[in-house]
Amino acid sequence: MLPVSSERLGVLELDDAELHIPVEKELTDAEAREMAPILSLGSARAVASPGWGSSKKLKVIAALLLTCSACIVAVPLAVQSRHGLMSLLGLWTAPPMPTQKDQVEPYHRWEHDYHVQPGKLKHSLYKVYRNHPIFLTAKQILTGLVQYQTSHDCPMQELGVDLNKGYDLRSIPGITYAGICQKICTEDWGCVAWSWGLVRNAPEFSDVCFLERAAAIAGGIVRNNATGVVGGLPCNRYGHGFWWAWQKSDFYKLPAPAGASMVTDLGVIQCDEPLHHHCQDEHKECCAPLHLDKTAKCAGGLVPVRQAGFCNGSDDGKFTCCRSNSVSKPKNLMPSVHCVMLFLAYSSEQDLLVYQHKRQAGIFQCDSHAIYSSQVIQLAPGLVSRRIPHSMQAEIGGQFATVLNLGIFLALYRQLILDGDYLKTDWTIKVDPDTVFFPSRLRKSLSNYNFGLGDAGIYLNNCPDGLHGPIEVFSQRSFLALAENAQKCYELMDNKPCDLDCQAKRLVCIGNCTDWWGEDIWVDRCLDLYTNAKRMFSRHLLQEAHCVGTEEYSTHSWKSCKDPRTVAFHPFKAKDDWEECYRTVESIEKKTASDKLGRFVMK
Repeated sequence: MLPVSSERLGVLELDDAELHIPVEKELTDAEAREMAPILSLGSARAVASPGWGSSKKLKVIAALLLTCSACIVAVPLAVQSRHGLMSLLGLWTAPPMPTQKDQVEPYHRWEHDYHVQPGKLKHSLYKVYRNHPIFLTAKQILTGLVQYQTSHDCPMQELGVDLNKGYDLRSIPGITYAGICQKICTEDWGCVAWSWGLVRNAPEFSDVCFLERAAAIAGGIVRNNATGVVGGLPCNRYGHGFWWAWQKSDFYKLPAPAGASMVTDLGVIQCDEPLHHHCQDEHKECCAPLHLDKTAKCAGGLVPVRQAGFCNGSDDGKFTCCRSNSVSKPKNLMPSVHCVMLFLAYSSEQDLLVYQHKRQAGIFQCDSHAIYSSQVIQLAPGLVSRRIPHSMQAEIGGQFATVLNLGIFLALYRQLILDGDYLKTDWTIKVDPDTVFFPSRLRKSLSNYNFGLGDAGIYLNNCPDGLHGPIEVFSQRSFLALAENAQKCYELMDNKPCDLDCQAKRLVCIGNCTDWWGEDIWVDRCLDLYTNAKRMFSRHLLQEAHCVGTEEYSTHSWKSCKDPRTVAFHPFKAKDDWEECYRTVESIEKKTASDKLGRFVMK
């Protein structure tokens, strides 16, 4: 039986504030050199990671990494002394993680067997350990489901739409995911439509898959609006080949982005005037269609400018090819932004996204927007998610005991490149669902970074200790730089031995980066160290609970949402909390506008 909620799926929605385990300790230079390398004995590893600052007073993060073939889980150590840590490593090898429910030990037994020391992460890490068998099962089932949906071109699941007319072909209880109901319908040749009970605690309806036979809808399919229901049509009953990251290294092999040196002849036709940009050349070429890994490319030094459509599977995308120095924006316009959001289907993230769309807030105030998930869902009329090739299942672990979501977001970036929407705006903005985001404030600040739009582009760092994921801002060319250099970054940062220098600067991963860092750290390191993209710190881009050092830039706390310059606030996971923050900023904006109008009238 497959869980529905994100927690039941094994994705732990932990407060990110619990995911850092700093332990301050004064070290001599000799101690710092001795502590920094990886100390390894059997399957136990300890990492001493000096942060930025003096070598004599360092912030040391020590973690014991319990490794197995399927996971890396970080357990905090109360580091009392270098001698105590080294002694522990010399005497103990970590037990394997459980793969079956009956292998999970009780809390106190786990605490003893894994040598877990006191720390605020202890209960959260036991939850990771306890749920690991659930995680493995959910990941396997959802991976198989997304692969099936991709290869069979499954149409969208329609939230709040009931296709059940009381003429069921059959009903199947215990189906805890809409996509599985759709797959069952596809494999039953008598099924022409399906509905699934999303609402909770409704006997004979919750988690029930209703299949509709052809005779019941002989007059055509009728869709009825119904809360707590998901409905839809079966997938294509004949499958085809598809891209998938069969190995972790495949995540980094992103499609050649538009404008790359490799030119593919996709046909030349005349095109209408492109959207959002205009070309000064009289003669324009168009590259279309797009399919799977093929992206728009222009010959003769021309660059593609997006017109319409998007590439998701076999859909066509239309582009105009122009000389790079002839692509210009109408004068006196703010920088254009394309905003994207990735969400976990049928979770609290989806609920937040639907609410933001209803209010036309956040990414829905950008020049263009797109939403992504592992499932294609119509959340509201005209609002349909696009599928990424990933199950979107991740665990806590790695160097900083954070959610290991790098593979998920590399799958997202693959789809962004194929869709090509980033080609029609100056900037691409990635926003998390629990971020309260104000594009109007962002556009004002982006005007300050026009100097970095050329060459390899520019991206914004939002926290003194490095890029944080709630909002990420890339110019068009910096996103191109990321796409073009992902494979290079993989080769330079994965599976490398570590020494004092790389630990101090956090340059490389121990093993594959998908098991070591979250997406934000990897992207920051890749762009900063291995491309020519400019990295600029924007002090008013983000206020959040987990970024240390931004307090000096504002007299207001992140949770108050009262800073008049901040673009985004994070995290607000509950709808009421998100709404309260949004209303606070709205009132500030209205007062600011009123004050400006008053001063203008007085003049």
